[in-house]
Amino acid sequence: QVRSFTRSAIVAGALSAALVAVSAFGALAQDTGTAKVRVLHASPDAPAVDVYADGAAVLTNVPFGVISDYLEVPAGDHHIQVFAAGADAMADTAVIDATLTFAADTMTTVAATNSVDSIEAQVIADAPMPTWDGAQVRVVHLSADTPAVDIAPDGGEEIIQGLAYPTATGYLTVPAGQLDVELRPAGAVDG
Repeated sequence: QVRSFTRSAIVAGALSAALVAVSAFGALAQDTGTAKVRVLHASPDAPAVDVYADGAAVLTNVPFGVISDYLEVPAGDHHIQVFAAGADAMADTAVIDATLTFAADTMTTVAATNSVDSIEAQVIADAPMPTWDGAQVRVVHLSADTPAVDIAPDGGEEIIQGLAYPTATGYLTVPAGQLDVELRPAGAVDG
């Protein structure tokens, strides 16, 4: 089965509503520079979550499918924990508990993926370089139970082939405006 989406719908989904962010990272500021980090809830059967950094809540009640704005953080190591929304961070067990390193002058997306019983953090380096007359897009396969996919302009030849979980494409420069695309099972022929 072929699924069609417009590029604007994909971009809108990727840039979902901004989240309330408390800048707990700022308390750790050092002279080592800063990084930009955003969080994506991509675990379809997980409840809404609260995200903690270095022991303080930075995002709360984040539902599935929502990506935060970039948060500016001091470069270096940060202890990241993800809890079911409303959980007691001092008493309950985090569903994700990891120390991540963010280098100065970088942009990173941290995505919680897979089913809740196998939830994992995917760390994706972001490096967009948009042009004045176009847009840059890339596709990140974050559906653990979906096979590899090909992506093509609606009715056209594939521009991305065999994209499998949890990989990301490079950035593609596309003209400004609407572009209809299809996600197909890898190797399927549009018919």
